This record gives sequence, structure tokens and C-alpha cells, in this order.
Amino acid sequence: MTERIALLDQLFQTAPQLNGQIEAFLADQEFIGADWLVYLREKHIPRCIRIRKNFRTGPEGKGASVETFFRHLKVGQEQTSASMGSCCIWWLCAWKMTSSSSLLTSNPSTV
Repeated sequence: MTERIALLDQLFQTAPQLNGQIEAFLADQEFIGADWLVYLREKHIPRCIRIRKNFRTGPEGKGASVETFFRHLKVGQEQTSASMGSCCIWWLCAWKMTSSSSLLTSNPSTV
């Protein structure tokens, strides 16, 4: 995680004009971590991160899995839901693509 932060810090030192200009950070599920998400929030970098269906919500991941929120969706349907996390509020979004697959994303709020 510290490597990610160091890499972005290096980018902003090399190209300071990019600081505050990143419109979105798209990432896969490996890019989840409280320190990392706090860093992105402090840098005002909007983010959208794909998450696993068994990703747990709530402080310290002790809440329900995101699958619980979205299992009622039919193919082609989508839904957004808010959940409190350990470092921020998560906006959880799901889109049921086929009967066996869904796209689940999270966007930690800057609030």
C-alpha cells in the first residue's frame, strides 16, 4: 500500500500540474485498504473500485456481504446503496450482467 502512495506522490512531484486534476481512479479489488482510501480522499481523487461479491460492509468489514444487498436483482437491473465503512461511507453499485455474474463497484464518498 505504501508503494501506491509513494508512486502517486512521485507522479505529483514530477508533474505537479496533475495534482487535483485526476478525474477518476479505476481499480480492481486489490486496491482496497483504509490508508490507501484515506490518501485518495485527502488528494480529492474520485475512485471506483471493483469488489468481490463477498466483500463485507460496515466498520472493519463486520457487516453484511454486498451480495446480500443485491441478490434480488434481475439481469439488466442495477442498484446503488450506501454503507458505512471503517474510513468513509461507501457507495455500492451493482449491475446484474447475466444470471451468474454481476459487476459490483464501490466508490468511497468524500463526505
